[in-house]
Amino acid sequence: MIDWTKLGSIARGLAVEGPTDKAVIEAFLDAGERAGRWQDWRSKLLVEVATGLDEVLRELEIPQNVGVVWGLIDQDWRSASSQSALQTKYGNTLLILPRIQIDNYFIDPDELEAMFPPSQRTHFTAVRAALVAKRDDWMKQGAMSKALVESGAEEFCSSGGYKLLRQVPVPDDTSVMDHLAKIYANIEPSKVFNIYQMYWRTFQSSVSPYHHCISGKLFFKQVVMLQLNHSYGGREYKIWIADLTSSLPDCPTDIAPMLQSLMK
Repeated sequence: MIDWTKLGSIARGLAVEGPTDKAVIEAFLDAGERAGRWQDWRSKLLVEVATGLDEVLRELEIPQNVGVVWGLIDQDWRSASSQSALQTKYGNTLLILPRIQIDNYFIDPDELEAMFPPSQRTHFTAVRAALVAKRDDWMKQGAMSKALVESGAEEFCSSGGYKLLRQVPVPDDTSVMDHLAKIYANIEPSKVFNIYQMYWRTFQSSVSPYHHCISGKLFFKQVVMLQLNHSYGGREYKIWIADLTSSLPDCPTDIAPMLQSLMK
C-alpha cells in the first residue's frame, strides 16, 4: 500500500503498475512541460509504483484522507467491454493507457527514430528495416494474444490455468468439475481460432499497428533492443528506456490529454 500522506492539499497521486511505467510517465510529463502543455507538474502530481494491476486497483479501493488518487494501467488485450466494466467499477479515477503497454511508445520506427539526435539517425536504417520485417509476425502474435484473452483461454495457457495442480487441499468435487468445465469451454479450438483469424484480419488494416496490434514489452525486449544494441552498442533495458525518454521534444499526443486532466 502506498503512503499518500506526502500529498499536499492540491496535489494528486497517480498509482502505476511498475518502475518502467513511473519512469516513462514522468518523462512524458517533463516533455509536456518543456513543450508548454503544462507548468510545474511536480507540484501538482505525485507518481508512485503500486507493483502490478491488482495493487493499482487496490489503491483506488482504499478511502484516502488526502488529495485524489488515480490509477493508470496498461490496456493489454482487454476487450472494449472489459475496459468499460473496469471504468464503470472504478469511475474516472481509473485511467487505461491508450496503447497496449507502456513499451508500445518505443517500438514504432517513426517515433523511435525521432528519439535519437539527428547525428545518430544515419545508423537507424538497419533498425527500421528489422522492425518492419518483424512487424507482421508480431501482429499475428498480438492477434493470438487478444483471442486468448477474449475467449478466457489465457488463464489456461499461463500458469494460472494449472491452479488445480497447486491447490492443497483439493477443492470439493463440485468445484473441481466447475473448473474443468470452464477450462474446456475456454480452450474450445474453433472458438479461439475464429477469434484469432478475425483479429488478424482487423490488424492487417490498422493504421497504427505498433500502437495497438503488438505486445510492446515483448517486442521491445526481443526485437527492438536486439537491433538497437547491434547498431548503437549494448545497453540494459532500463538504460535504453531512460536514454530514449531523456530528450523527448513533447509528450505523445495520444496520452497528453489524459495527463493534462490529472492537473486541472
